[in-house]
Amino acid sequence: MTHPTYATGLDTFVDERDRLIAAAYRIVDSHAVAEELVQESWIRWNAKQYPAEHTRPLLLRIVKNLAIDWHRKRRIEFEAIETQRLLDETALDAERVVLARQQLHNVIKLVETLPPKVRLAFRYSRIEGMTLKEVGKRLGVSESRASQLVSDAIVRLVVVFED
Repeated sequence: MTHPTYATGLDTFVDERDRLIAAAYRIVDSHAVAEELVQESWIRWNAKQYPAEHTRPLLLRIVKNLAIDWHRKRRIEFEAIETQRLLDETALDAERVVLARQQLHNVIKLVETLPPKVRLAFRYSRIEGMTLKEVGKRLGVSESRASQLVSDAIVRLVVVFED
């Protein structure tokens, strides 16, 4: 039995359009998307040519189903994008680790080529964190000589890495 105020399904659709948009909006949180889904619901309802008395509940169900599907697709897309971003970051981190290891290997090889006292002064000062006074005492030289040895190591390293 048809509702007395609705002669056709189209009349029902026109009268219920704002309510249908509101129902879709609550799910998708976008007025433009909600309007598109309501239009799609009419196309789907009209293609089946249901009896006019079933228009209102069927349109509402179609709109809600379309909105839920749209929301699920967006969530899946977001998760895929987020996963790809994490994979990209991981790949970049792995590349950085490899590059850093290569650079460290180069520094170690270069430090090994330094004269023994220069190498030890550099190691004590920059790697073990000793003060210049402690470095001098350990090497049996003055604090100023320890400073010269450390500076010599740094200059040699910088020159090689700048080339």
